[in-house]
Amino acid sequence: HWLARLETKFASQDDFDSALMSYIDKRKGEIATVSQFENMFRKMQLKGDRFDGLMSYSKFVSVFESISQSVADGKLTPNTEKISGQISIDSTQLKTSFCVIDDIEQFFLSQS
Repeated sequence: HWLARLETKFASQDDFDSALMSYIDKRKGEIATVSQFENMFRKMQLKGDRFDGLMSYSKFVSVFESISQSVADGKLTPNTEKISGQISIDSTQLKTSFCVIDDIEQFFLSQS
């Protein structure tokens, strides 16, 4: 699970979930990207806990796609100091994942 090392920094899953939702809301407010996934959920305009959770996830997809574009454009690179072993990070998707993890971690640190 790629967020496991971040989850362990919180007292409970609820605390982690709340912090992650804050990250998504803040970052989504900073970008213009709207993924097709998010756009689909915006059009549905449903209500309820399950829909709200999927809507939040769709916003995360938009944030991920925005960071992915920055990686592809060479504007963002992962912090390789935290990558253990001989992992090759040649793919844009893997670089993006590391950048997202770094970004979430920096957000959490700035909130403490």
